[in-house]
Amino acid sequence: MLRPLASPAALLTATLVASAGCPATDDGENADSSSSSGSGGGGGFSCADETRDDDYALGLSRTGEHVTVSFVDAMPAPPARGDNTWVLAISDPTTGMPIDDAMLSVEPYMPDHMHGTSIACNVTDGPQPGQVELAPVNLFMPGLWEVRLHFTLPEAVEETVVFKFCVDP
Repeated sequence: MLRPLASPAALLTATLVASAGCPATDDGENADSSSSSGSGGGGGFSCADETRDDDYALGLSRTGEHVTVSFVDAMPAPPARGDNTWVLAISDPTTGMPIDDAMLSVEPYMPDHMHGTSIACNVTDGPQPGQVELAPVNLFMPGLWEVRLHFTLPEAVEETVVFKFCVDP
């Protein structure tokens, strides 16, 4: 089972135990969507112009040195503005075996605005070993979002995997 990671307030602490919760990423001060700097700043913005994001598809994956994370499902698909639900598979990149004995923190973050989301997420066991469901992944405003998955594996090995999605207005 994934155990909670002791983390700064800026991270959403999560555990793969059913009904485990995560604290907010910030104090809500930055949840105002009135900012007009960077991508997602309003008038004329379109994700078609964004080049830093991932193209969503089932099976989209990121591999680090110690962990591979792959999309099993996303609702909506592709990820969109508002609340999203993701099912992810977490595995060892060498053996392909599911990983379920790590700690995980989830950090949705807008790099252009330098803030996260104040909406708490829930992380629960997925339908198969090594799978996790994240809900809601709150991408509350248009622009580029990085969803940073911070893992601490046995023997204090740390790994971060990042998915980047652009959200249209």
